[in-house]
Amino acid sequence: MAASVNLSPSRFQHLFKVETGVAPLSYLKALRIEEARKLLETTFLTNQEIIARVGIRDDSHFARDFKKAHGLSPGQYRARHYSQNTPPAPAGGADSSIG
Repeated sequence: MAASVNLSPSRFQHLFKVETGVAPLSYLKALRIEEARKLLETTFLTNQEIIARVGIRDDSHFARDFKKAHGLSPGQYRARHYSQNTPPAPAGGADSSIG
């Protein structure tokens, strides 16, 4: 990112933190965790599929960072979300007739 705006990495990091209040990597991590949360709520993807989609490389770090951000592990979060909301219906379900 620094090269794309013709700055040294250290200068870019400094300016990014001044403007956003967080370091670039922390910001990126937060974006990835938020996207993972949305996928947990709206899909039936496995944790491995979710971390691959959002660009996280280490599943143990993902679980730790997700729990730090949301207070629950990814599995617990999904279970709680679905217990409070109706899970998405599978596409082409058999119960799609008009009554």
